[in-house]
Amino acid sequence: MKKIIGFILSAVLVLSTASTSFVYAMVDYLDEAIDAVKAKKDTIEVYNDMSEDAFREAVQALIPEEYNVVLEYDYTSNFKVYNATTEKTGSVSANFLFKQSEKYVYTQHYMVRVEIPLATADADAAASLEEDVNNILNALDVMNISNMTSYVTIGEVAKAACKNGTVLGWKDDVVDVEKATTEKAGYFKGTLRAVNGTEETDVDVRLTIPQLCLCEDVKQSDYFAEAVEWALQRNITSGVSATEFAPNNTCTRAQILTFLWRAVKPPVSAIENPFTDVNGSHYYYYPAMWAYENGMVSGNTFAADTPCTRASTVMYLWKNAGSPDVGTVSTFMDVPANADYAKAVAWAVQNGITSGTSETTFSPDMTCTRGQIVTFLQRAIK
Repeated sequence: MKKIIGFILSAVLVLSTASTSFVYAMVDYLDEAIDAVKAKKDTIEVYNDMSEDAFREAVQALIPEEYNVVLEYDYTSNFKVYNATTEKTGSVSANFLFKQSEKYVYTQHYMVRVEIPLATADADAAASLEEDVNNILNALDVMNISNMTSYVTIGEVAKAACKNGTVLGWKDDVVDVEKATTEKAGYFKGTLRAVNGTEETDVDVRLTIPQLCLCEDVKQSDYFAEAVEWALQRNITSGVSATEFAPNNTCTRAQILTFLWRAVKPPVSAIENPFTDVNGSHYYYYPAMWAYENGMVSGNTFAADTPCTRASTVMYLWKNAGSPDVGTVSTFMDVPANADYAKAVAWAVQNGITSGTSETTFSPDMTCTRGQIVTFLQRAIK
């Protein structure tokens, strides 16, 4: 009997010792889990308005999986977020329940607190956004629009004006357009959403569509009548007033390159402005950039008001066509075979864009009128 009782007491003692060892093992794992969190908590990326779940997951990731320790919130957790400002730091804190094993539950509480660094005012983004908004408004202010201009084209011009990485999109894709007539001007209204880093703003776009020109100074019998109508319908140019086209006015370099740019409708150029006498407020800004990019003009001055000559006109049109080699040279007495415009003259004559002013002269230095330019342009584009 004594042997049986002794055996039972020995068994109880063994079980008691084993149970105690198991508990100690669990305590060690919880302590190690807490130590791991203590050592690495400052590596957690915390932020203003961080959620309970996001913070718990970030802290849980610091605990090695082999510890079999999970984190929970309970009524004593007291999860709190104090947002940081530009003047003071903030913090995220919670009294976590560290829990080990589902069958033999053993828990400990530990308060985890991580500092949110000072908020930095994104002055660079704000300045970049402000500059791009001004660029957008300037670009749209000088943009020539007509009944054929779409919100897509307007958006492309606005995007090309952004030099600081600002992202644009039409707000709610809602635009309002009223087309112009010969009796009144029309308008385009829409709102662009501009975003640069953490900064964003709305840009209200309000553009006037010019009243359609009746062109009382263009008769149907005029050689340029068809070309004027073609140019007006395609928004290549407009009249100088609601009733005048001024076909006999001298055409300038800025005007012909703008007409050509509108006729071709190339992507808006994003090159750095090479000209000292051109800025974003000029209506010919993008045509000038395009012309430079395509080798039509060079140097650091554009000289926008320079009268356009017959030689420079055919050069612009020839280069726009890809500078084709027609295999012949001009036979005009006033066009030297080594002149830089000689091939352009031969190409223009061969393709019926213009002819000489006589059988033997081309008159390369003669200035061109608005009526002549739209005529040459129509023939070249066709």
